[in-house]
Amino acid sequence: MALVDDFKKSIYKENLFDEHKQSVVLVEKQNKEENKKQDKLKTSNFRLEEVTLNYNGSIIQIANRFLEETSKIYKSSKSERELSFSNVCDGILFVEKEGKIYLIIIEMKSGFGEIVKAVKQIVASYVKIKQFLLSLKSYNPDDYEERALIFSYPFDTKTPVPADIQPSQRKSDVMENGLSSFADRIKYNIRKNHKVVLNFNDIQGTDLINIDESLCPVKLSIRHIELEKGTKIASENLNDILC
Repeated sequence: MALVDDFKKSIYKENLFDEHKQSVVLVEKQNKEENKKQDKLKTSNFRLEEVTLNYNGSIIQIANRFLEETSKIYKSSKSERELSFSNVCDGILFVEKEGKIYLIIIEMKSGFGEIVKAVKQIVASYVKIKQFLLSLKSYNPDDYEERALIFSYPFDTKTPVPADIQPSQRKSDVMENGLSSFADRIKYNIRKNHKVVLNFNDIQGTDLINIDESLCPVKLSIRHIELEKGTKIASENLNDILC
């Protein structure tokens, strides 16, 4: 059975699942509206509003409303340092490659300063999509690879990379160079390597959340795709990104 047919036989509405041949377009609605305002003002302060992802095969997209329409039932964070499950990401895709099914969570940001926010939105969306997958009788986690992509403008080269400050007392698979805070680790690794590997319990406050481990990301690879500053519409090749 094709993957999209498998999804459509779930307990959710069939029109939440779309199959695209070789490309899919993701739109950041808020940025698109902001760009319209900038056009009227004849300024060049544009934001990233659209990314086309090309792939040599079929791409299954879960409609954004799958997450948006249930966002109000989830807890919001009490501070910017905590995880908010009411947040949603810009795209949820599935592709099949070399015998594996790739779950790909997409987030688009216009500035590097929003990288930490993007990572937290990805993790919150991951938990909700995992709820869907675990509801499928056919779901086998061994069949899946899990990835996340952040598309954004470059970081400001005038701003220094976070220093190698106080080492953390907590062991972590993503701990590098003694960086102690969650935000610093994210910024440092993405600036240095354009990627970070994240565990659910690396985020402040998740130890207070009553959630089953089966819903939590373990060593989730999050890759940063750097776009030229001012880009409104971008196009990238998933075949190359997933290599």
